[in-house]
Amino acid sequence: MRYTQHLKIDPLSATDLAESLLEVEKQAAENFSTMENGDVLIAQVISLFHQAFQIDNKNFVNEMFFESQRAIRATQKHQLYIFAQWDRLKSNAGGEFYQVELVNLYRNIVSDMFDPYLSIVVGSLKMIDGNFKSFLEANLSSAEFSKFQYASKKLSQTKLLSGYFPIIRNAVSHAGTDSIDYLPEGIVFKKIERGSDPSISDFLRLTEAELVVHIQSLIDFTTAIDVSMNIFGLDIIGFIKEQRDVSFQFAEKLASVEAFELWRKNCDDFYLPIWSDHNLDEKAKQEYFAMVFAQECNNRGLPAKQLVFKENRLLLIEVSARKIDLHDHQQLVERIVELIRYCLLAEPLFYPRVDSFVVDELAEEGKNSHQVWLKAGDLRDYSIRKANIYDLLHDGNFYRNKMNLNINVDFEKLKELNIKSFDVVRKGRQRG
Repeated sequence: MRYTQHLKIDPLSATDLAESLLEVEKQAAENFSTMENGDVLIAQVISLFHQAFQIDNKNFVNEMFFESQRAIRATQKHQLYIFAQWDRLKSNAGGEFYQVELVNLYRNIVSDMFDPYLSIVVGSLKMIDGNFKSFLEANLSSAEFSKFQYASKKLSQTKLLSGYFPIIRNAVSHAGTDSIDYLPEGIVFKKIERGSDPSISDFLRLTEAELVVHIQSLIDFTTAIDVSMNIFGLDIIGFIKEQRDVSFQFAEKLASVEAFELWRKNCDDFYLPIWSDHNLDEKAKQEYFAMVFAQECNNRGLPAKQLVFKENRLLLIEVSARKIDLHDHQQLVERIVELIRYCLLAEPLFYPRVDSFVVDELAEEGKNSHQVWLKAGDLRDYSIRKANIYDLLHDGNFYRNKMNLNINVDFEKLKELNIKSFDVVRKGRQRG
């Protein structure tokens, strides 16, 4: 199989990954100019990934690999449009606007695909050099040309970036009246030095066929990154599963709603037969799930005191009180969210017997305590990514010393904050 040699982290998984690797190879064949050229580019990219992984495996996976995957997903609509245009131009070469369409396609590929994909190379190189901060920094701290210069300097004798020409990029980004000449024999791109006495300091003359080759080279580059990321992603499946914190980051950053629905179905398929087992009495069932719940809580540093099944299908979770500054709104919210986590752990285990969950802090007499009361349906929606933490804060009931805290969420303000933030917030419920 073509790509098994690139499985360096878990090479023994090659047999299990055979079908997935064939799908990756199919993707490669659809977009590379030639598979042989693609093999050369993939080898260079995969080598960068492995070098960076060896430097700091968790940081590379969490902050480079996952974050860059999320960034690339944000370009999906642009990519679909670009490939539709590319397919159309390849099958209908010529025509009155053919040269203009080629130039615009080159510009779109560079701005919408090449630039963020180049950031993946830059981020990997920075991690190897020991000056990696975040993918966000690698992606947005420098202009595209600066990233190109950095990567070109570090990657000597590489064909990865062969389709990128700064003079073309500059000309198509600032075409104006004089940066591009469309001629019968080809296209001339000019570098204009602007000012009170403008001048043309350089130019590049290309035939239509040569520009097509450079466009394909850019697509070869982005395809090499995509294929390499897919191969590397398959290679680290075992690593992700073994590291709880890495698994959590994967779930938060990349897992789809469908993946969480499948996870929930698997939980239900495992737990429901235990609740339905006629060979176990109700007490034995409750004790079993209480044991599982305690283990899950301890694994996350959330010790619980006691579970009490109450009337009206309510489960009471008793936990130790934690002292917080009652005047610090941030501390209050953090503690409430922590108490919500107990409910989130309990709901998949106990929902066949429970409709709502209450977490009660056990405090000494005269001391403050907090309580959380959430419905099972709201918690389930959170678990399958149909609600977020803000929905739980808005729809739940929260108390201090059994008195309502009246926690409210301003969703319009939250939308504004999300627009101004680079952090990706999980989608919540649709609200009017």
